Amino acid sequence: MAELYLDTRHADGIAHLGLRGDFDADNAPRVQEALATLTDRDQPTIFVHMADLKYIDSAGLGVLVGALKQAAARSGRIALIQPSPFVSRVLRVTALDKVFSVFADEAQALAGLSSMPTAFSS
Repeated sequence: MAELYLDTRHADGIAHLGLRGDFDADNAPRVQEALATLTDRDQPTIFVHMADLKYIDSAGLGVLVGALKQAAARSGRIALIQPSPFVSRVLRVTALDKVFSVFADEAQALAGLSSMPTAFSS
């Protein structure tokens, strides 16, 4: 079983979820539960920090898309922050880099909050 470490914190009305390790089918339920908790409020804004995420598979991508839909249903937003090179490539190949707001760092995400979409468009 691949290891994945989760870290959650809240700052200035933004929920932060840090992911470190491998995000795959084995640990997708843990991340799904964490994101469900974070999206279970009105207008959630969630930053998912991915700099230390070495690997993501289709189960992990599915969890992220599901969370984006949940957040959008509550007029919320999810931003992916500093995806690792592998994760960036997966997002690009799957065209999910066009679905999610992806930022190089937290400062850019904070600056781009006003332009982040609050609705999921398929």
